[in-house]
Amino acid sequence: MLFNTLDFVAFLALSYALFLALPRWRRHVVLGSSLLFYGSYNWAILALLLLTVAANFYGARRLSRETGTGARRLILGLCVGLNMAFLGFFKYTGMLLYWGGIAVADRPLETPFDILLPVGISFYTFQITSYVVDVYRGLIEPEKSYPSLVLFTVYFPQLVAGPIERAGKLLPELAFHHRVPVDMIWSGFVLCVWGYFKKVYVADNLSPLVDYILELKDPPSGAMVFATLLFPLQLYADFTGYTDIARGLSRMMGIELSLNFFHPFLSTNHIEFWRRWHITLGAFLRDYLYIPLGGSRVGPARSIINIMIVWALGGLWHGATAGYFVWGLYCGVLVAATGALMPALQRMATSGPTTRSLMAGGGRLFTFLTFSLGLLILRAPDAPRLLEMLQSLFEIQNPSMDPGYIWLSLVFLVPLVVGELWRILSGKEEPWLESRLLYPALFVWIFLIWSLGRFEAREFFYFQF
Repeated sequence: MLFNTLDFVAFLALSYALFLALPRWRRHVVLGSSLLFYGSYNWAILALLLLTVAANFYGARRLSRETGTGARRLILGLCVGLNMAFLGFFKYTGMLLYWGGIAVADRPLETPFDILLPVGISFYTFQITSYVVDVYRGLIEPEKSYPSLVLFTVYFPQLVAGPIERAGKLLPELAFHHRVPVDMIWSGFVLCVWGYFKKVYVADNLSPLVDYILELKDPPSGAMVFATLLFPLQLYADFTGYTDIARGLSRMMGIELSLNFFHPFLSTNHIEFWRRWHITLGAFLRDYLYIPLGGSRVGPARSIINIMIVWALGGLWHGATAGYFVWGLYCGVLVAATGALMPALQRMATSGPTTRSLMAGGGRLFTFLTFSLGLLILRAPDAPRLLEMLQSLFEIQNPSMDPGYIWLSLVFLVPLVVGELWRILSGKEEPWLESRLLYPALFVWIFLIWSLGRFEAREFFYFQF
């Protein structure tokens, strides 16, 4: 049941009506709705999720009673190990058999049975893992109610694609003890509309054009460059569209989810970029992997190794293919190089305002171009095709790219750019809420969604993770 379907709209309307009509039973309504939402994908997979939650629930309760360091580490290891085992089996078995077969028998091996990848398993595994680790660290008390922990894990607005929330923040809010203000409901609705606009009008209209060009064997001159630059914008509209819908739905229920994007294309370097893009994933990898490995406190060489480990695993978290692993290493190299060059760049920036402006502009351009180039690794099915795509970037041949591609993309990009510039120039995430232009903007968004929006149940890009 995808957000951008009429089935979900009907499901949401019924769930929210019950939420408003039964204030004393709100937690039960949201829990039931969340179980139904996830069960609609596959009821057997829902059982797996409930089993995972049960193991972490009892493990966390046992952690709170144990005082011995060895016993506590054993319990933590069992919980985290079980979580990673489930994730590894469902997501990486095929990849391991494929590459293991090539390494040992010089031919790929296949699983004797189909393994269904649970929707959102990467997200909810990280979320429930952070819960048990935080209990181990003494940051939070273990949850006493199993249904409450189930709700924390299966909460339907952010279940399948984040944001990845910490238990200390989200669990208290899921008690629904407070009354939801009318202005919070209204702002949540507006945020949902903005998210739907980005998904069904911008992203889903740009997607066929990007896919068409990237799949061409002999694209016209300039077409591959155009698609390479367009894909990050499509991906941004797709992922932030989902995030805004999730945050808007939650806000309508009185819950404020974490901000997951903060103008990433304004970043002047790759370190800054990954602090602005998918913020909650970056924070998770930093707090639960990079820092425990020693972070930057272990010397320059070891710090670089830690960065590469984090990014290699981060790439595999996104997808169980060699392409995602290589993409992770690519991002790690850019982040590590940025860190190594940062002292010299900071010294150059002290030369004067003109130099700082030129460096900022050049940094933004370089960061965007290298991020865009890296995404080709994710789109190429294999190494030969990646080389073909890279070669096409620099080929000059006849015929040249049809300018209609550009004009078509502008039809969908211009409204998005206007909305994003409005946010940037105002310095506010949702400036329309305090503007007289709210109702005209809302009318435009709804009109574009209704007239040119694609309701073809196209999955959000990040649903595959």
